[in-house]
Amino acid sequence: QEIRSHNQQEIVIVAHDTSGDHSYSVTPSELSMTPPVVGIGVQLVAVGTVSYAFLPALGYAGQIIGSQAVAIVTSLGGLVRDLVVGHRLPENIAGPIGIAVLVGEASRSGWQSLLSLISILSLNLAVLNILPIPALDGGRLAFLLAEAVLRRPVRVRVEAIVHQVGFALLLALILIITLHDIRTLFS
Repeated sequence: QEIRSHNQQEIVIVAHDTSGDHSYSVTPSELSMTPPVVGIGVQLVAVGTVSYAFLPALGYAGQIIGSQAVAIVTSLGGLVRDLVVGHRLPENIAGPIGIAVLVGEASRSGWQSLLSLISILSLNLAVLNILPIPALDGGRLAFLLAEAVLRRPVRVRVEAIVHQVGFALLLALILIITLHDIRTLFS
């Protein structure tokens, strides 16, 4: 009732935890619900299932997969930028431990949530694997393309060194992200 009586007026909420008191300034507003309600934070909205005929469903699925693949590549570019320029990881990144936690949460939410997460993880792996990253399939394809353009094989030693360096960098990235997962899990 206190929040509802302060529509469009800033109020201070104090949260107590083991590290002390934390104050947050919030401004309650009218949430887009029926009937309208004054509140703060998250609201639930009505959702439904949409069905399509088989062929249009394939077209829509292709559009969704394409937009998700672009988002994955864009996110990967942001990750690299943040690591190289900002020397930090984005807060919302998850590695093996974070993914395990997400799978557990999705499985508790129902099979549709779990299936959705599995499809996103699978697409993520497919996109990352095809990118020209040394030590992955896309890195090998890049060397095959270079050999086709140059019309001669790349030196085996050069390719081996590039893949070894790429593999070492991938392992370092996995280690950094796993440590980030552990820190996030226990904070």
